[in-house]
Amino acid sequence: PSPPPPSPPPSPPPTPPPPRPPPPSSPSPPSLPPIVCDESLWPDKDHGLVCGECKVLVNKFSSKYLTCSGYCQAVGRSCTGAWEESGDTCSISYEMTCEQTLRSSDAICECFSPAPPPPPSPPPSPPPPAPPPPSPPPPSPLPPKLPPPSNPP
Repeated sequence: PSPPPPSPPPSPPPTPPPPRPPPPSSPSPPSLPPIVCDESLWPDKDHGLVCGECKVLVNKFSSKYLTCSGYCQAVGRSCTGAWEESGDTCSISYEMTCEQTLRSSDAICECFSPAPPPPPSPPPSPPPPAPPPPSPPPPSPLPPKLPPPSNPP
């Protein structure tokens, strides 16, 4: 008699998806406060125009600052954008580089990032370790009592 046909192996039960980890209850790391410029303190704004966050229409551009980097340095920041404006407004005529000079009395400069700190000075070399204080000598045993010296006659 022929052997019975092999039965198909039982199929494994479907594995449940792994449980999702609960959201971490720890507070999210404090986000850094956004860099906000106080453009009202910035000098030489043409018509007092602020064109955006840290972005102003600079007056006396070619006569005083020459480049947006020069202007941003004057307000203690780094240039992050420069544009030629059109008609003394915040309308951008074309983009420039921060180092680009312009034969124009005004330009739009964006000074978003704080000026880079001066290069760190090398840390002072640590002073040589002080020698350990000398340990006091061990107390010497008292000298033996000598007989009083006899005065020769």
